[in-house]
Amino acid sequence: MVRKQVYILEEQEALLKRVAGRNRATEAALIRAGLDHVLRGSTGGYRDPAAWERLKAAMDRRGRASAGPARKRWSREELYDRPVLR
Repeated sequence: MVRKQVYILEEQEALLKRVAGRNRATEAALIRAGLDHVLRGSTGGYRDPAAWERLKAAMDRRGRASAGPARKRWSREELYDRPVLR
C-alpha cells in the first residue's frame, strides 16, 4: 500500500467515524472503498461471483416456496368487468 494524506471537512470526519463504528470497519477501509467506487464507477469494478450465486439461490428458494393458502378468487379478466369503486 501507499500512504496518502488527505484533508477532509470536520463534518466528513464526524460521519466517517460514525459509519466506521456502526459498520465495525476502519476509517481507512471506508476511504479505500469510496475511492474504489469513484474510480471504477458505480457499474464497474469488482464483481463477487459467489455473492451473485448466493443471491440466485435465494431467489430460486423464494420462487419455489409455498405462498400459503390461495386467497385469490378472481381472474385478471374479471377485474376489468367490475365497476370502478369511487
